[in-house]
Amino acid sequence: MASKIGKGEWIMLYSASAGIDAFQFAIDFTGIGAAINAFADPVIGVLFLIYFQVRGVSMFSRLSRAASLLGVMGLEEITGGIAPAWIVDVWHIHRTVNKEDAEAEATKVAERQLANERYKPLYDESGIRQPRDLMDNDDPGSSSRNADLRPLVTDGIRRASNSPQSS
Repeated sequence: MASKIGKGEWIMLYSASAGIDAFQFAIDFTGIGAAINAFADPVIGVLFLIYFQVRGVSMFSRLSRAASLLGVMGLEEITGGIAPAWIVDVWHIHRTVNKEDAEAEATKVAERQLANERYKPLYDESGIRQPRDLMDNDDPGSSSRNADLRPLVTDGIRRASNSPQSS
């Protein structure tokens, strides 16, 4: 499923996660920062998980996304909350979503090219170029590539072979 998150929404996600990180960093210097972060981190992680699921970003299609949420919480536990990193989590998810969207678009383009009956590939699946008569349509006059098969004269211009010259 494609993500429904646009560029503006990603900017708001980055801003929100940077704000959360700044707030958590600031309250770590007070006496209650560690206690608040111990309760806030799981709640924030679950809220991010729910948000991304609702907006079409599956957190379980790639295990690295779910692991990044756990890794961020683990990093905050190791550093005692001094280095909150929710913005790193949003960046990682954004990067994987962009990669998935690019892969899906490339697949769609390839499917459209294969389904196109009008233009046939020059090379077959084994990489061998097909003979010209197999590449062209059945009716030689129907293709723009075949419209004029008369040979070129030495100066590179096609001349009418049997047409009367007008004066």
